[in-house]
Amino acid sequence: MPSGHKSAHGNASISDIEGAHGYREISEIMTKDGDSMNHANARQIFIKAMEKLAKKMIDSDNRVLSKEEINRIAKDPRFQDSVMSYMRDMND
Repeated sequence: MPSGHKSAHGNASISDIEGAHGYREISEIMTKDGDSMNHANARQIFIKAMEKLAKKMIDSDNRVLSKEEINRIAKDPRFQDSVMSYMRDMND
């Protein structure tokens, strides 16, 4: 993100989710297990996964969006929260 950038809908935070790890903690665990990883890479992998989910949803709705729009959706905390809620519902 450019210096001073503010997302229109805030930033996703997992600090209030019980048992969740932040990007830095994930990178430390992966590095400890032998996979060199820093927090920026962990975040990028997460965002790429969110982009894949967003693209599948957009494609299933027969819509066409630019890569920039898909990236914006993937980074939106509302989208990430809805994915988390859906996954929790599937586990229950």
